[in-house]
Amino acid sequence: MLTIRVEEARGLIAADQNGFSDPYCKFQFKKTKYRTRTERKTLFPKWNKQFEILKVKDEDLDTEIRIEVYDEDLVGKNDFLGQHIFKLSTLRLGATSGWFDLQNKANKTDELRGQIRVKMIYEDLNTNQMSQSNAAFRALDDEEEKEYKSKNNYLDVFIGTWNVGNAPPPPDLSPWIPKDEKYSLYVIGTQECKYKFREPYDSCADDWKGTLVTHFGPSYCVLKQRSLGQMRIIVFCKRADQTKFMNFETATEATGIGHVMSNKGGVAISL
Repeated sequence: MLTIRVEEARGLIAADQNGFSDPYCKFQFKKTKYRTRTERKTLFPKWNKQFEILKVKDEDLDTEIRIEVYDEDLVGKNDFLGQHIFKLSTLRLGATSGWFDLQNKANKTDELRGQIRVKMIYEDLNTNQMSQSNAAFRALDDEEEKEYKSKNNYLDVFIGTWNVGNAPPPPDLSPWIPKDEKYSLYVIGTQECKYKFREPYDSCADDWKGTLVTHFGPSYCVLKQRSLGQMRIIVFCKRADQTKFMNFETATEATGIGHVMSNKGGVAISL
């Protein structure tokens, strides 16, 4: 079985007067034609279309597949945007995965036509009782994510908001907020957060902040916080990443009566 996943493209040619294209992909294997849906008004389409071709023999891998990208027009001929030719023989060595340059019809890269992201895997179903392609693709996704994070100084962020109903928070927040040190930032918002504060705190805001500090432990610290009436937002970061953040700004907007009453509104933090 041959599994081909056409995921997305980037930096495509703008074929329409509005500065965009309506791109789709197509290819042919033996006598069967395959096609993705059309994504409208974009140069960065995401198709995420998986094709499973069952009747594939090992000798079929001595051929090529030409994946072409076109701009769909409602009137007239569809515009060619680019193509990439894949030699299936490489699948005997393992899965093919990555970003591939789109070329012109002469199969040259002398024009900047963008790139397409494709994954392919071949399985001999005579030796495998069931397809392993989805598991293989997940493993490829995990490897690509790790590589991307290592190259781009990637940060994981958890964002959560909760209407606490003017009741003290429970002692254990883990059913809502995961205690996972993979997150560099936690952004926690609350509404109707006004209750009788507990010892040793002097206000409800301090009580709520202290509850979060206890939950996250010594590996995290408060970057910034802001309140408006019963609405609160607090940003925590991993202590090891504290120096990565700067240029903090906070804002509030009351939208109650006369845009003065703080029973309605919002709070915000930027960094």
